[in-house]
Amino acid sequence: MRILIIGPPKERDKYTYNLVKMLSRSVTVFPLYTLNVLSLYRRLPRTVLSIKNSNILHLQHYASLAPSDYVFAIGALALLLLARILRRRIVLTMQSPNSLARSATLFPKARAFLWKSYMNALAIMSHTAIVHTRDGMDLLRNEYLFRNVCYIPNWSYPPIEDTGHSRLEEIGSIEPSDKVVELFGIPVPGKGYHHVIEALPKVLREHPHVKLLIAGDVYSPSSSVSVKRDAKAYREYLAGLVRRLNLDNNVIFLGYLPNDVVPKVLRLADIIIFAYAYRPYASGAFSEALSYAKPLVVSDIPAFDMLSDSVNCIKIGTKPEDGLPERIANAIIRLLDDSDLCDKIRSNLSRLLTEDLSPEKFAQAHLTLYRKAVGDYTRIPRLVNIM
Repeated sequence: MRILIIGPPKERDKYTYNLVKMLSRSVTVFPLYTLNVLSLYRRLPRTVLSIKNSNILHLQHYASLAPSDYVFAIGALALLLLARILRRRIVLTMQSPNSLARSATLFPKARAFLWKSYMNALAIMSHTAIVHTRDGMDLLRNEYLFRNVCYIPNWSYPPIEDTGHSRLEEIGSIEPSDKVVELFGIPVPGKGYHHVIEALPKVLREHPHVKLLIAGDVYSPSSSVSVKRDAKAYREYLAGLVRRLNLDNNVIFLGYLPNDVVPKVLRLADIIIFAYAYRPYASGAFSEALSYAKPLVVSDIPAFDMLSDSVNCIKIGTKPEDGLPERIANAIIRLLDDSDLCDKIRSNLSRLLTEDLSPEKFAQAHLTLYRKAVGDYTRIPRLVNIM
């Protein structure tokens, strides 16, 4: 069985790249790391040949019908139509099925009509859609014409051994006795960093040696101007909030982290917080941080639906009007006061990573789905990796 997997450039998309690596041990994979229409048409003969030589076309879907995504949408429809003409089975991974809610509000009715038409076209042409959350599965079935929707939780790295507080020379203001709370990812308003900063004064009254690290910044040259502008404005707002609350000695902005520094920073954490105020269906920062099995404080949103409150995390809801900073502060204090609960969360997270979110289980779920898509329930022969 031969699979053509199409996704963004591999340096921008760990999901596609690692899926190709995992699957290529069992099936022949033709990775095509581009979604640029002009690039695809320049290489049209190769694209047609790749589809023709494959049993299944598997498209990693990221479009949200923001202006920069129209090119993606046109290219995706053209590729799927070509695959249908060549009578190949089509599998979609819908990375952000709710993404229209986060796109611009200009001409909302027209955009909603275009989005629904586009999604229904994908549904009609595809055999199966994969989502990583149960909410995403319900959304595709109830709002669009998708009928065959498969829930496969996104994989994570195996638990990474905690080597203790190996201090970074770049962060000289952290002492061995400090408790480190971390925010990890690109700072944008929907991630609720300001609520965590607002929660810090209450935490410091009971635990004065807490330090908050804010790690991450816009890194990709391909990020849109608006994303970069919003992230810069939000970071300036956060810095002003820190000054107003007199937290300069307790909040450290690390900015962009090179890949070799990320593990060191995540190992520093005693608690990692994802207090998202919007409802993403996936979070790359969360997936990376999860593998360190640190005590987590998270919003109750679809991206985190594999976690259970007081079992492998502390959940804080999502609504700011319900006193979100207060709930964040209470969750941090609870974890700092209860070492047994922290040990329980770490142990349960390690079990979750090993048993339910392992790369092997993730790859096997895809192989089973591929077999059903082509009607092949026999043993898949081991084929040569052509990457």
